[in-house]
Amino acid sequence: MKYYLITFSPLNGYHGPFLVRSETSKLFEPHYIYDSVLELWIEDIFCITNDHLVGYDPTEDIGYRLHNDYVYREMKEITLNEVNKIIKSKTYTFTIFKFSKYIELLRKLTKN
Repeated sequence: MKYYLITFSPLNGYHGPFLVRSETSKLFEPHYIYDSVLELWIEDIFCITNDHLVGYDPTEDIGYRLHNDYVYREMKEITLNEVNKIIKSKTYTFTIFKFSKYIELLRKLTKN
């Protein structure tokens, strides 16, 4: 099992930071994000982890969206001990409820 901390960057458009749990660091394998409100790991259906693994930046022009160094650097492997400390101290608060509202808003804004 691998654990990652994805830090927040205004450049990538995500509301982070995120705690990620992954059995592998392969693309398209199930990855899970810790929801601090539900207090459980939920599947990363928004592909946040995959985006960081390939350095995907949706704000770049077509042809330049992949392999962005700063997106790679936002994702740092951490230990289970560090994960437990972060969860216990509630250092980061992330909930899928807020994130899905944010995605919904982005979709509405980009339609116009």
